[in-house]
Amino acid sequence: MSVVLTVGGVDLTTGVANTPRPDVTAAYSNLTGNHGFVYDLPASMRDGKPHALRAYAIDGTNARVELSSSPKTFTLAPAIRR
Repeated sequence: MSVVLTVGGVDLTTGVANTPRPDVTAAYSNLTGNHGFVYDLPASMRDGKPHALRAYAIDGTNARVELSSSPKTFTLAPAIRR
């Protein structure tokens, strides 16, 4: 399954959800296999401001379907300069 991650309406990445997630498989009996994904947010997100991260699955027609746990709000502290 492909996923798209966005912040502020801007696509950050498109990738494949192929990392093991036994909790997802257990919660949804119709799913099997690997449905997790990992993405490192860009340094520009380390600005001390809240951001809403949205995750979308790409269905068979290339339409975006927002995941049920989306959006998630996060705030990253600014990077410490040395």
